[in-house]
Amino acid sequence: MYIKELELTDFRSFRGTHRVCFYPGLNGIIGANGAGKSNLLEAVRFALEPSYGIYHGPREGLVWKDGAGRCSVTLTLSSVCGKKGDVTLRRSLSLAGEPGKSPRTYLHVDGNRCKLSEYHEMIRSLCLSDFDAFCNIDDDLGIRRMNVLQDVLLRKSGVAGKKIRSLCIGKDIMNVERHFMVKAQEEIRKTIKLNNQSEDFGECERIGEMINAVSERMNGMDERIAGLERLKMDGVKQEISRFMELAAPIHSSMTGGWRMRLDIDEGEQLRAFACRPGGREMGYDFLSAGDRMQFLLSIALALGKFREHPVLVFDQVDWYLDRTRADRAGAELKKAGTERQIIMVSMSRASIRHADSVLGVTMGRDGGSEAVGGAAGIAEEDRDEVRAL
Repeated sequence: MYIKELELTDFRSFRGTHRVCFYPGLNGIIGANGAGKSNLLEAVRFALEPSYGIYHGPREGLVWKDGAGRCSVTLTLSSVCGKKGDVTLRRSLSLAGEPGKSPRTYLHVDGNRCKLSEYHEMIRSLCLSDFDAFCNIDDDLGIRRMNVLQDVLLRKSGVAGKKIRSLCIGKDIMNVERHFMVKAQEEIRKTIKLNNQSEDFGECERIGEMINAVSERMNGMDERIAGLERLKMDGVKQEISRFMELAAPIHSSMTGGWRMRLDIDEGEQLRAFACRPGGREMGYDFLSAGDRMQFLLSIALALGKFREHPVLVFDQVDWYLDRTRADRAGAELKKAGTERQIIMVSMSRASIRHADSVLGVTMGRDGGSEAVGGAAGIAEEDRDEVRAL
């Protein structure tokens, strides 16, 4: 499945209606600073993440400044499994309404208006619901990549995790019961001391036996929780090994022989390390900006394989890379494009030359963004023209 067409109407810097075609493989988007390249990726996000524009910053910024207070984005998806023809997802946002009221959102699937739950279900069925896992267009790329990967790996051990949560809840309930039993026993002891009522000794002993029984059950739960925690961590480490079988070759090819390693500590925090050929291993925080970018790009590409995402979206992930590294990154992106569609914004000639199709974005005379080109299949003899852009 891939994104076949993107239609924008008064969305952000795009005035009026614009249609952009994408193709299978690696799609490159080029243009000057401020032309509106990233807004094409934001439009994909707008359509696939219904909460975007509601909880993310000022809503007025999503609509063309001189428009009618309304914007819309339509995605056409092709080669959808189990469904004949294309699928269209359309989301519209209207700022018009009563003062203090939230903007209205309208959702359509295949031209039919639908509920939010139905829209979510369609996105989920297309394997596009886990937006953070396949869309890399925020400044905090590093934090989000590692957090998303950590969540994915932990969810793989979901059975043990659910049992642990159930046992912890049961233990908390028993701890509350034990607390009230202890309080009741203390009250009975006070009564015995004040009134010297020997008949209350039996009740006090009975409560004491109940407290001991609850304590033994809680100790048993602690042992079961500890065992499940070990089982969970073993499962996570197995998933890390599976993931590294995908990520390590990508990283090694991109960096010219570097080794990468992932580990998880007792606090369930993912730790990342890298080692240059002949060098010593360094933690992620000690890597240079370029080294981090290569590490994260390897993680993102491997995560796309690991989760089988049909589309990956990147915004200038080659920003910190020199020409040689950008060329290697472009080669890895093109290789990944044989298995899934990749849409990439780049200003690097070294990486964009690997694209199977290139789309240009420029600024029109009215100050609005305009998409130009978008032809698929760049012939080798035409790649010099791409390098000159």
